[in-house]
Amino acid sequence: MAVLETALDACPYAAERCRKNGGTLEGGQLDPDIAKLAQVFVVIGLFTASMLVMVFVARLAFFPRRRKALPADSELPRIDDSRFTRLEQAVDSIAIEVERIAEAQRFSVKLMSERLPNRLGQSVSEREPR
Repeated sequence: MAVLETALDACPYAAERCRKNGGTLEGGQLDPDIAKLAQVFVVIGLFTASMLVMVFVARLAFFPRRRKALPADSELPRIDDSRFTRLEQAVDSIAIEVERIAEAQRFSVKLMSERLPNRLGQSVSEREPR
């Protein structure tokens, strides 16, 4: 009975409707629409809970956890000094090529800057003909 009073206190509209339709808090009667809505919510909740349990059980039954076996020491790739030597040589050659590209770019920027007029404010008509 206390739960009913708390629920009706939280929703004054439901309490007013319950009293208008002849329902009383002392008798424990509710509006038939509210009772039907509560029944629908209970059915939906039970159905949802049962579906979740069935999905969980099916997952455990049909898809057990597969633990990956750790590879044995013999299966791990060996660290080879010759591989590291080749890798080091490849990195060194890449670094040299990157340095060459940077030097070529610096040279081309220097050439372009020499071709620009000394004064930036100089108009096109005042520039020297080529």
